[in-house]
Amino acid sequence: MASSSGTQNVQPTIAFSSVGVAEVAKNGRGMKTDPTWEHGVMIDEATRRVRYNYSSQEFTGGTYRFKHHLAGTSKDVKSCKLVPDDVKKTVEDIVYDLQKKLLKKIVLTSKVMLLKLRLVLIQMERGKVYGR
Repeated sequence: MASSSGTQNVQPTIAFSSVGVAEVAKNGRGMKTDPTWEHGVMIDEATRRVRYNYSSQEFTGGTYRFKHHLAGTSKDVKSCKLVPDDVKKTVEDIVYDLQKKLLKKIVLTSKVMLLKLRLVLIQMERGKVYGR
């Protein structure tokens, strides 16, 4: 849409550009968009060392362990007693949604593998019957 000064207000985008702009990972270097990063900071990307804001505790494992630490799930990391209840609830919801997506992906992958196996079995049967 043109403004009165004759310039256009255009939103920049990098998605599916035909000029070869590479997509940047959502949480890649410099692109920490995950809401849990409000509660800690990446100290060393090579070792995935994170410093937690509430107790200044440091641990490795990146966002996976960091989320479980904040949510208090005790999964692969000690749960936090200092996190505010609203933050804990928010991160619990994030972890739950991620687990749900992972489970759905596993189920879909399993269904695809079963369909491929059925196809192979049908082809083998036809090979026995029609291949002689």
